[in-house]
Parts: sequence; C-alpha cells; structure tokens
Amino acid sequence: MAWPQGGGYGRGRGRMGPGGGRGGWRWSQGIQPFQQPSVPPPPPNALRVCAPVLDNMGANSTIAQMLARTPMIAVVDIVQSRLAAVYVVPNPVASMRGGAGPAFAQVVSQLMCRAVIAPLTGPRVLSALQGMGIAVYNAPPGARLVDVLRSLGLVLG
Repeated sequence: MAWPQGGGYGRGRGRMGPGGGRGGWRWSQGIQPFQQPSVPPPPPNALRVCAPVLDNMGANSTIAQMLARTPMIAVVDIVQSRLAAVYVVPNPVASMRGGAGPAFAQVVSQLMCRAVIAPLTGPRVLSALQGMGIAVYNAPPGARLVDVLRSLGLVLG
C-alpha cells in the first residue's frame, strides 16, 4: 500500500517543496532589491562617515542601538577636522527579511563612506565592512552624533 502524496510518517516523507515538512527544501530568498539613498558625492579630501541614527536632526541626531535595522543613516562629510555636511537619509534595508547586515554594508559602500560608527555590529556585517576596507568605530547608543565624532577625534571641538 502506498501513502498518498504528502502523507505518511518518518524521515523524508511528507510534503516536499517550498516550506515542506522535515527534509523539505525552501526557496532561496536572495538579496532583495532596494532603493539607494540619494546623497551628493563627498568633497575632495573629505572623510565620509556613516552612522545609524534614530532621528533627522543633523549633527545632533541620536545614535541608534542597531546598525543594519536602524531607521535612518547619517552621512557626515569631514574636511580638515570640521563638519562640511551632514545628510540624514532613510535606511533602505531596515525592513529586509534577512541579510540586512551585508546589504547595509553594500549601502555604506555605495554612499562612499570610509568609516562607520556603530554601537553593535554582528559578525556578518563586520566582516563585510572590513572586506570593503571600511573602518568601524564603536559608540554608545543614545549619544549625540557630534559628541561621538568629537570623542573619536574625527572633528575638533
């Protein structure tokens, strides 16, 4: 007697296909496309730094606790230890189902940032950022962006 398709007991039996029972295979999620934020290129001889922030208050924005899932990204241009420009843009990968860390690293790279300020970094996003040659600085969550830049010595007080 044969069991009908999708029935039965034991390993490997049951419904096969996307999300199927034990031993079933799943569709590959892949990287979902996202809209790249629009920011002008950095000025010559500028250090561009990205930071996860909670609000759009320019240099006074608050550092977020999460890196890749933050609602906004602050893009800071520093020329000769002075703030040249601060852009706060929405994070296009904040609501991704999976793989937000490496996708965030790709966004930061496309924004031409050479450094990232982050309170916490996961191993995948950290290795992706380091592989792209992007420096990672630690900062306490809840601090003001300008205060963190000063404490790191990137901006003069």
